[in-house]
Amino acid sequence: MKAKERKLYFRPMMAIERFVTNEYTSACFTYEANLVCAYGAVYPNRNGGPDGLGCWERTAQGGRGAEHGEPCANSIIKVSVVNGVATYEGHEGGNKTDIHLENVNIPGIEQPHQPGDPLVNCSWTSTLNGTYHHKGSGTVIRWIYDESSSSNHS
Repeated sequence: MKAKERKLYFRPMMAIERFVTNEYTSACFTYEANLVCAYGAVYPNRNGGPDGLGCWERTAQGGRGAEHGEPCANSIIKVSVVNGVATYEGHEGGNKTDIHLENVNIPGIEQPHQPGDPLVNCSWTSTLNGTYHHKGSGTVIRWIYDESSSSNHS
């Protein structure tokens, strides 16, 4: 005859582990985008435009300001955000990669944009024998992960 098998009852238990940081973990990321100046995009050929002189931005008085062409229609900018503070470096395109972008204003620049995201209502300046005021839009072209940063990545 077989001995009666006894089943043992175990009380159910659940273990939970929770990660709690003992120091601030920063939000940091870098992305690269193209910026398209509306002035340069209208007449990408410097000799284009209705007067054959290219596309000109308007001065506050309504006169012709700086002439824009293809290089400002294809500017590139790299944006780095650490702890909500955005820094950038950028340049015009074409044969003017030594012309740096300044006074960049991209609404939502500190947000973690992904490739393909649009950037709208942007403005920036560049300097070459005078200051050029650019207005336009752009698109994020790539996300850059930087492991070499000394700050904590989240």
